[in-house]
Amino acid sequence: MTATTGSAIAIAHVSKRFPRVQACDDITFDIPTRATFGLLGPNGAGKTTLFSIVAGFLRPTSGRVEVLGVDTRRISALRGRLSILPQDAQFAANVPVIEQIIFFGELTGLARADAERDAMAALAKVGLTDIATASARTLSHGMYKRLGIAQAFLGTPEVVLLDEPTAGL
Repeated sequence: MTATTGSAIAIAHVSKRFPRVQACDDITFDIPTRATFGLLGPNGAGKTTLFSIVAGFLRPTSGRVEVLGVDTRRISALRGRLSILPQDAQFAANVPVIEQIIFFGELTGLARADAERDAMAALAKVGLTDIATASARTLSHGMYKRLGIAQAFLGTPEVVLLDEPTAGL
């Protein structure tokens, strides 16, 4: 499978079976580059399972997924190009927020100085610069969700995957 020219994400015949449930069944579609795309459906429809497959957290039972032309079985090849915010993202309770965001920036491949700059810019975008030195355990649920969104937009990712980013805001 090769992604259609201009596809950010190409999903081809993806199925995922767990021992007692078929979570996804023969899903095929492309998402073009520079698009905003939402996946809607009722609870239990397989949205988070598909997200997890595209993010490389789960392997499909069958089918393939490419992000920016890279098979997600080689997800590390997308370092810095793909950013992921899982539904239940967690942060260390007793580490200052800014240090965690800087660390995530470094994980994407940013140099320390660039990670520091991007971390402060990301916190500013979500209105959290005033809590930069606070620990994550002191944040309200809504602030915690905004912190996750800030983390997802570090660097210059070409594709950003967000699972339920507005829940609790």
